[in-house]
Amino acid sequence: MHGFGPVKKQFQGWTQEGRIGSHKVLLLKPATFMNESGRAIGEALRFYKLGPDALTVFHDELDLAPFKVKVKRGGGTAGHNGLRSTDQHLGPEFRRVRIGIGHPGHKDRVTGYVLGNYAKAELDPLSDMLGAIGAEAPTLFATRFYEGELGDAGLIEELEEACLDLAREDRAGVAWSKAHGYRGYTSYASLNDLPARDPRFADLVKLLNKHVARFAEACAFDLGGRKLKLDSLWVNVLKPGGTHSGHIHPHSAVSGTIYIATPAGAGALKLEDPRLPMMMAAPTRRADAGEDHATFVYAEPKPGSVFLWESWLRHEVVPNAAKGERISISFNYR
Repeated sequence: MHGFGPVKKQFQGWTQEGRIGSHKVLLLKPATFMNESGRAIGEALRFYKLGPDALTVFHDELDLAPFKVKVKRGGGTAGHNGLRSTDQHLGPEFRRVRIGIGHPGHKDRVTGYVLGNYAKAELDPLSDMLGAIGAEAPTLFATRFYEGELGDAGLIEELEEACLDLAREDRAGVAWSKAHGYRGYTSYASLNDLPARDPRFADLVKLLNKHVARFAEACAFDLGGRKLKLDSLWVNVLKPGGTHSGHIHPHSAVSGTIYIATPAGAGALKLEDPRLPMMMAAPTRRADAGEDHATFVYAEPKPGSVFLWESWLRHEVVPNAAKGERISISFNYR
C-alpha cells in the first residue's frame, strides 16, 4: 500500500523502509523472544538517534474484543511481555496500537491462544482490520492525553493523610466548599502554598515535574530551553454523589491530576472532544468507533495514576458513585 522496500535483517530483527504520507517510516519485527523485544527496538532507536516519542508499537490485546483497535500513548503493560520489555529499555512514553484478540475465557488457555493462528472464518475481518490500520488517513490536530504512574506507594499513603488533615483543619477551604456547593472539600480557593507548607506535597511536585517534562516533549512545545513550572496545586476530597461539571483551566499550559484514593465506583475523568461545538450537522459516531472518534473519552484512574492534558481541553469529574471519598490532587503548569 505504501511502497515499502525489501526486507532487511538488522537490529536483531527484520525491517522494511517506506513512507506514510510525508513521514519516513521503518517497520521492525524483532527476531528476539517476545520478552526481549525491547532490546531490538532500543537498538533501532539508538541507531537513528530517536526517542520513545517516535515509536509506535503494534500489539495484541486480550482485554479488547476481536478486531477492535485502540490507540494510546503511555500507560501500563497489562502483563504483556513485549510491552514490559520495551518499557524496561525505553520507558513507557511510546504510542501503542492495541489490536483486540479477545480473551479465551480462562487464564490457563491464554498461552496457547495467543500463540495460535486465526481461524479461517476470521481471515476476512482480519484483512478488513489490517487494511483500515494501513490506510493512508492521517490524523490532524491530535490531542495528547498522558497516563502515567507516580511509582511511590509510600508517598501516596502520606498524601492521603495530608489531604484528610486539610479537609479537617482548613476552615476557609471547608467554608468555601460549602458556600459553592462542592460536595466534600477542596483547597482550590483557600491555600496556594501547599508545597511550601508541607514537605509531602513538595516531594510530590518533584515527581510531577518529570511527568510534565515528558508530556511537554510529547506535545512538541517550543519552550526555548526553559521548563514548565508549577503554577497552582490543590486538594480535592469528593464525597459520594459529588461531581465537578465541565470546565477548562485558563492561563495554564498543562493541567493534570494525581489520584490518591479511588474506591470502587469513584468514577472516571470525562474528556470532551474539543471539536464538538463546531460539528454542527455531523452525524453521531458508531458505537464501535475508536477513541480518536469518540465525543467523550472516559479515563479510569487508580491510586497513583497521573493524568495530564493541555489546559484548554474541556473535562469534567463524573459523580462519585462509591461509598467512600475520592481523593485527588490537581495542578496547573505554565
